Amino acid sequence: MRFSVVVPAYNVEKYLFECLQSVTAQSFQDFELIVVDDGSTDLTGTIADEFATASDKVKVVHKENQGLLLARRNGLALAEGDYVISLDGDDCLRADALDLISKAIDRTNADIISFRYSRKSDFSTFDDSDPLDDGFYSGEGYNIVKKHVCTGRFNNLCGKAFRLCRIDRESTYGAYAGLMHGEDLLQLLPIVDASSSLFCLDEALYFYRPNDGASTSRFKPSQLTDVARVNKRLIAYGSKWGDDCLEAAKRGEVDQYIYLEKINEVANRNPLDGFSEIASAMHRFGVFERIVGTPLRFDNWFLVRCLQCGNHRMARAVVLTVELLKGFRS
Repeated sequence: MRFSVVVPAYNVEKYLFECLQSVTAQSFQDFELIVVDDGSTDLTGTIADEFATASDKVKVVHKENQGLLLARRNGLALAEGDYVISLDGDDCLRADALDLISKAIDRTNADIISFRYSRKSDFSTFDDSDPLDDGFYSGEGYNIVKKHVCTGRFNNLCGKAFRLCRIDRESTYGAYAGLMHGEDLLQLLPIVDASSSLFCLDEALYFYRPNDGASTSRFKPSQLTDVARVNKRLIAYGSKWGDDCLEAAKRGEVDQYIYLEKINEVANRNPLDGFSEIASAMHRFGVFERIVGTPLRFDNWFLVRCLQCGNHRMARAVVLTVELLKGFRS
C-alpha cells in the first residue's frame, strides 16, 4: 500500500464529510484512510463511522479526548502505507493529490515529499511563504531543508508525505499530552533527522481552512511552557545538525515568542500583561542569553532588546508598527 492518510478529528462535524470525501474520491486509490475521533461531542464520530461502513479503505478509532498531538500519534501507530500524509479534519486534499505525490515518489524516491497549500478551496492560489524552491534536496542540499525547519518556516506536518520508516513511531509522546503550541515542529524534527532527501512539489494540493478560533490563534500563558518544551528539542537538533542550523534554531526560537506577542494583541486581556509574561518566560528559559551574537532582523532585534530591558510599551509599539507596515504592503 502506498499511502496512509491520517486524520485526527475533534468536533469538526461541519467540515469532516468534505475532508474525508476529498480522500476517498482521489484519482489514485492505493491508500488507507485512518480517522482518529478524539473524544468528539458532536457528530464527528458518526460521520467517520459512516465512511468506514461505506469503504473498507477507511479505519476509525474512537478515543477519549487527549488533544491533537496524541490523536495524531494514535493514527500513526496504525499506519501501514509506505508513506504517511497528515490531514486535519477541517481541511481537504486536491482530487489528484495522491496521484501527483505518488509520481514524485516514483521519480525521486525521496524520503519526504512536500507540497504547497492554498487558503482557497479551489486551489487557485497557494501560499508563497514556503522557503523552499521546488526541486530535489539530498546530500549537502538536504542541509538546506534542515536549516529551514530550524527557522520555523517549514514546520507543518500537513503538506508533506513522509516515508513511514522515517517516523519515530516507537517514541513515547505521552509526556507532551495537552501540548497546544508547536506540536508539528516537535514531531517533525526527528523525522527530518532520520530522513536524507526531500522533493518539493510546486503544486497546491492541500486546502488549509483558516480558523481564527483555533487553540493557537489567541495568546494564553500556558503556551509559554509549550514553546519552551518544543524549543528545547529545536535547539538540541539545531546543535546536532551544525552551526548554521543552530543559528537558525536560535532565530526560530525568537520568532516563536514574537508570534506569541502578535497574537497577544487580539486576546481579551491587557496586552501589556501579555508582553510582561512573555519577557519573563524568555528570561526564565535563558532565551536572551542564548541569542547573544545571533544576527536578527533589525525589527526583531529591537523588539527583543525592549523586552529584555522591560520596556513593554515600546515592544508593543514595535509589534503594532510592523503589522501596520505589512498591511500596507499587502
